[in-house]
Amino acid sequence: MASATVRAEIEKEQLNRLRRMLQSVPTTNEFYRNKLSQKGLMSAGSLDELAQLPFTTKSELVEDQSRYPPYGTDLTFPVNQYIRIHQTSGTTGNPMYWLDTEESWNWWSECWKVVFEAAGVRPGDRIFFAFSFGPFIGFWAGWEGARKLGYHPFSTPRAILSRNYQGRPGCSYCGFCQAFGCHIGAKPDYVFTKR
Repeated sequence: MASATVRAEIEKEQLNRLRRMLQSVPTTNEFYRNKLSQKGLMSAGSLDELAQLPFTTKSELVEDQSRYPPYGTDLTFPVNQYIRIHQTSGTTGNPMYWLDTEESWNWWSECWKVVFEAAGVRPGDRIFFAFSFGPFIGFWAGWEGARKLGYHPFSTPRAILSRNYQGRPGCSYCGFCQAFGCHIGAKPDYVFTKR
């Protein structure tokens, strides 16, 4: 019986969080206000209504950013509250910008804490980041997570083009060069460049 009581408490808290989100996000976030109001989902009476929430796809967000540059309408806070700007790699289409507040950036650190602990990394250990950084969020989040958790991250410089030069394209910072070679030719060494 205790497990049913615990489950009921968890579901009550989940419903309260869902209600708070549906009250706060649409008031400031135009993207989700439009998306949720089209489906008539501006409030929630039960957790069963979670199944009615529409999925959001990357292509929707990229389209929104193209329509309303540079960041689109998926902003829950004023732009000056965002402390980090990153972007996706662009390997499957146009890159998408991603903005983080202090709170959401700290969330990344907590995610990486789980990853590092599962890998057996302990405070004081050194972590070598063998990839280019650029604006790709995954690498920066890992680096910041390692730094905040007391690890000692370090990386290596890369000999890549940061912008187009003499007919060669700038690096898109996708990270594939580490295993597959540079698919766009931004690296100078033919050993690491696939054309």
